[in-house]
Amino acid sequence: MTGRDPTNTEIPHGEILLKFAEAAVAGGEEEMVAARQAVLTALGPAELVDAAAVVGNFERNVRVADATGIPLDEFLEELSADLRSEMGVDAFASKTNDQQPEVEELEGT
Repeated sequence: MTGRDPTNTEIPHGEILLKFAEAAVAGGEEEMVAARQAVLTALGPAELVDAAAVVGNFERNVRVADATGIPLDEFLEELSADLRSEMGVDAFASKTNDQQPEVEELEGT
């Protein structure tokens, strides 16, 4: 989107870490094994654990937000409308979780 190479993270070992994160989130078992080995070889076991913890924490935060139905602020919803449409984000299954119940619905719980 910026015209820059998305693999040029300007972070030491950034390409390896990026592949690890992508494999953890969207890859299959084969990609995950290769990405895990690449991090282990390049950075070592402690850094592999750190990288896995970062990916796991990010996934946890997304799932908590989805499960609780945290909506976008009105300002952000308006600001991101074109981008969300372009990327198809509003079609994601988790989008259905962000519909806030009416106050009356919550009072009965």
